[in-house]
Amino acid sequence: MENWEHLKKTYGSGLMITWFVSAVVSPFASFENAKEVEEFFATHAMPCIARTLRQSLERVNINANWVQSVQNENELGDAVKELAYRKY
Repeated sequence: MENWEHLKKTYGSGLMITWFVSAVVSPFASFENAKEVEEFFATHAMPCIARTLRQSLERVNINANWVQSVQNENELGDAVKELAYRKY
């Protein structure tokens, strides 16, 4: 994040910065993204977002595990086709 200092000045150390971090980090879905976020905040730490950051990284890891399990599911395509063409 090239504009981290600007974001800190804009959002301060309250609810808005924690919301921002959660909204930006939580949707990621790869272990590589989680590592990048961890590396960034290792040098840009803010105590007021520590809990939100942990929770957001936990969500990223959950998402990454889900993506990995879907990618490893060999019969998923067949199941989707069967459900898509099923007549109710």
